[in-house]
Formats: sequence, C-alpha cells, structure tokens
Amino acid sequence: MEVHLSRRLTTHTTTRASDVAYSTMTQHELHALCNGCNIDGIVATMTRMDVVAPAQSEPASEGVQSVCVRCPEGVIAGALITKEKRQELFGRVAGGAGSGRPEEFQRQAVIDGTGVVCPKTNVRINLRTNRLRDVSHPNTKNDGFDYSEDFDGSQSVGGNTVYVNLKCIVGKGGSQTRSLREVYWFVEGQLRTLRSVDGVYFANILDGDEADVAMPKFDYLLRLPAYGDVRTRVYVGDLKGYFDWFRRAFVDGSCAGRSDTPTQMASACAHTPSIPGIAVRTDSNFHPASAR
Repeated sequence: MEVHLSRRLTTHTTTRASDVAYSTMTQHELHALCNGCNIDGIVATMTRMDVVAPAQSEPASEGVQSVCVRCPEGVIAGALITKEKRQELFGRVAGGAGSGRPEEFQRQAVIDGTGVVCPKTNVRINLRTNRLRDVSHPNTKNDGFDYSEDFDGSQSVGGNTVYVNLKCIVGKGGSQTRSLREVYWFVEGQLRTLRSVDGVYFANILDGDEADVAMPKFDYLLRLPAYGDVRTRVYVGDLKGYFDWFRRAFVDGSCAGRSDTPTQMASACAHTPSIPGIAVRTDSNFHPASAR
C-alpha cells in the first residue's frame, strides 16, 4: 500500500495491519488535514500523525502475525459430507467438469481461513529416497512409480512451508478403500521425509464420511513411536479442524518442539476438536483412540 497525503507527508508500503508510517507535521498542518479530509486510519497527535495501514485485501504469501485464523462460514464437519450431501454442496462430482469442485472449495476455504495463499504445486515425494522433488510427469520415466501424487497446494508461513493434500472421499466401496490406502502410504512417506528436512509441514485435509471412518487408522500411524519426533508437523483431519492446527502451529506456536504423547496432547487440547499430529474427526461423538 502507498499513501500520498500531501507533499509534506510520505508513507511507506506495508503488508501488515499493525505497521504504521510516521511523518512530522506542524500543528496547523495537522489540524487542517484532519478537519478537511475524511481519511480512515489516521490517529492525530500534537507532533505526529500515524498512518495505519488498512487490513489486507489480498492474502499474504507468508506470515500470519496480523491474520485472524478461523474456520470460514459454510465449512461443515467432514463426517457430515455423504454422497448426497456432496452433490447438494457441489453438484455432480463423479467425473466430468465437476470432479474438481470439492478441491476448489477446500483450497479457497484454506486461503480464507488462514489469510495465506495456497497455490498449486508439482512437488511430490520420492518414496524410495524420502525426498521432496518438483516433478511434473514422473511416469514418463522408469522410476515413476517411486513418486507419490503431487501435493494439491502449498502455503508459505514465516519461512516454513505447508504442503497441502486435499481429498473428499464419500460412500463405501473398493475405489474409496483404495484411495484411502494410497493416502495412508502417502502420509507415511511424509513422516519419513520429515526426518531429514526442517521448516516443512504436511497437511492432509480429508473430508467425507468414508474418510472419517478411516481416521483411527491414521491415528494409529501417527502414534507409532518411530514418528514421535515429527508427528506434530503432520495434520490428518477434516477441513473444519485444519484451522485450529494451523493456529497452534504458526500463531500460538504450541506445536513447535512438542514431545507430548498423543494421549497428553489429546488431554491438553480437549477444548478443541483438532489435535496436532493426531488424525481427528470433528463430530461430537468421536474421541481419539489414544484417549479412550
């Protein structure tokens, strides 16, 4: 943002609502400006005028210090999204032009709820080397099956990167089971990759009633002792729960350096449906396996 109020006053470009620009003005100039102009965000004193940057109209590429992280209106618990509910929300999804609508909705909600952009990416995991690679078409090579699917988006937050996997899996059937099993091995690949990289987080946003049924399996995976030092950097849960995890990881900072067991984290976070590093549901009838 750049503001020009007069030749005697200059301000600077800012991206945070808490930033201010200062310029010394005479008392006469100050009164004339404040009385003659209807300018939002001006706080006048006898010797200084502070121009406060207005709230951002576009999401930030990184940093959430001034962003209120919250679940946007219209986002419901993933367990409530049945095949019929999905069609009600997004129209016909299976095949055709409508197949990407749930992902588009999830992506926009992620952007709106965190204030951080979530562009598409070609980054995926080489499951043999446990390394992140930017590869567009891995299957054109003989080692193509060594690669996971690509992530659906990424968010840059204060020097950290969150790679986001978006899914909406509804209804019982062999196809749904295969999809969830693929996600399961994808999540384990993420956990293995985190052993060798810093500043990286993974978020697996899984909506849908059938995805909800599978959450205890992801809870089991994340509670394995082998991943105790990295599990807080992985989210597996529905869209509704993502914002609590994001806030604790990057705003409250309570995920950083935590070594709690899943049971301890479930107890400490009992006030919120989302638990860092634990696969969660947001329906009121579910309790994490570790808390049973």
